[in-house]
Amino acid sequence: VEDLWFASDCLAAGADASSIRQDFVYSSSNELTRQFLTALPKAPGARVLELCAGTGVAAIRALRHGARLAVATDLTARAVHFARFNARLNGEEAGFRAVQSDVWSALGDEQFDLVVAHPPYVPALTHRFDFRDAGDDGEIVTQRIVEGLGAHVAPGGTTIIRAGLSDRRGETSAERVRRWLGASTVDFDLIQLEVSEYSAMDAFMSVTRGRDYSGLGTWMERFHRLQVARFAVSIFTLRRLASGRTPITERRVMGAAVSPAVAEWHWRWARFVADRGTTPEARLTGLRPRVAGGVRGKGSCREGLLLGQCRELRPAARRFEKMGEVGTRQSAAR
Repeated sequence: VEDLWFASDCLAAGADASSIRQDFVYSSSNELTRQFLTALPKAPGARVLELCAGTGVAAIRALRHGARLAVATDLTARAVHFARFNARLNGEEAGFRAVQSDVWSALGDEQFDLVVAHPPYVPALTHRFDFRDAGDDGEIVTQRIVEGLGAHVAPGGTTIIRAGLSDRRGETSAERVRRWLGASTVDFDLIQLEVSEYSAMDAFMSVTRGRDYSGLGTWMERFHRLQVARFAVSIFTLRRLASGRTPITERRVMGAAVSPAVAEWHWRWARFVADRGTTPEARLTGLRPRVAGGVRGKGSCREGLLLGQCRELRPAARRFEKMGEVGTRQSAAR
């Protein structure tokens, strides 16, 4: 991973699931982990916590990029052992700590500037693998992470989670994250960038690999009872910056790669829109729109852009009208 080396358990090609141990430590060298790491900012001087750490890849990477402190926690002792080994393997023992913890249980009242997590999010009829399975709806681990953010994210801090959550009839995944935050929801801006979606049947096929359909009826009935409409994998960014103002909730559909710069842009845009007002006219007031070079107008743009209804923008409306007249004359000349 980048210029770092990571040891993990090895999954033999064609291995039967029954031969794989429950606390199997999954490799860091896979596409899903790459997408997770791509979303993480460098945080020089920060106190960083990686939950559900496995090999400790994000925590060790943070130290390589200048973090002051990096803590990697995982439910299993085996993962903690691998994380400690990998810190030593990469010469990043100073400032590194690996802790066996059931989410927040072993962290006391510690606070962090950056909390990152790539938790298990696969719904499971029965719990088989710690790195994959996350309860009836696949959300139990993510829920517990979000519920603890108010106590463990420092003022001005950021949390980034890559996880799959469901939209349900009557409640979106973003609304559920807000509910999990409890009283601290007023402190956090929430940016959800959706990278892929899947159905209940897709989740079932992922777990069974298409080899056993005996539990399909129970599986589908469960999601019907939960009123699940769809599942989506998203990068959730929660910033503890909303104290004293109305918190932002922004949701967008993206491609697979979400960088820190992309998340930053969406947060800034959401802040801009929220600060300007709720109507198109309010958001445009005081701005000076310009037409890009080479653009030709056709007809009047005033009605479509509502420019004529805003006193400050009437000069711009007239410029658009003149462009439309020029475009019309040029078309007639042809």
